[in-house]
Amino acid sequence: MKKNSMATQWKIRRKGFLIAVVLLGLAGCQPFVGGHCCYERQIGTAVVQNTTEEGACAIFSAARPWSELSQAWQGRCLPFTNRNIAPSQRRYPARLSVITEGSCVPVRLQVLSDERMMQGVSLDLDEEGRESEAARQSVLQIVATFNALTRDWPQSCLLISGQGSDKYSAEYRWNLARRYEQKFREKFIDLGLEPQRVNVLSGALPDNRWPAMQDSAHGVQVFFQLQPSLLPAKDTQ
Repeated sequence: MKKNSMATQWKIRRKGFLIAVVLLGLAGCQPFVGGHCCYERQIGTAVVQNTTEEGACAIFSAARPWSELSQAWQGRCLPFTNRNIAPSQRRYPARLSVITEGSCVPVRLQVLSDERMMQGVSLDLDEEGRESEAARQSVLQIVATFNALTRDWPQSCLLISGQGSDKYSAEYRWNLARRYEQKFREKFIDLGLEPQRVNVLSGALPDNRWPAMQDSAHGVQVFFQLQPSLLPAKDTQ
């Protein structure tokens, strides 16, 4: 009687173990959505290929050599966030984000500027005004992207808007932001861009088409201005 009971218990345990293994195997194959996620970002150009019922897609070309992580997406027509751009052989500035940690959307493509809107690239600085490594890499990618755009957009410019931490007074933030703008303007010129094609906004961004920095309270945003008519209102302060 005792042997039969022990055998029954073993069968139950064995069955439970096998079920647990199967469930673990399924869990490893299922993408979990949400939670904390990290992305590797590259700046480059995108060419819109077609528009379908599901939306438009574009082929991204990195401005600088592809990272090993991003190579899998090279040459693919990827959906992107700005769906109002008509198919065109023109190149647009774009940002590709590839997930490195977490289980969110694996890849995101965002067009940064077209004939109607501009989305900024944030370059972070610390409290001492020093660039992060990500900001240094982004500067190089911005320069390479800008040079790749000039054939399609011969009148294109970069616009720079600075921002200081709100823990300082308004006057100090204003002066700090202007210093940051000049710092990066000189950096872009030193890297070969023509001075007349690197401009600063010198003030608050004019409306919600040019949103304030989201990634950092310290640093600048850089915009690709493709059309001369797409200009922010001049600051009067």
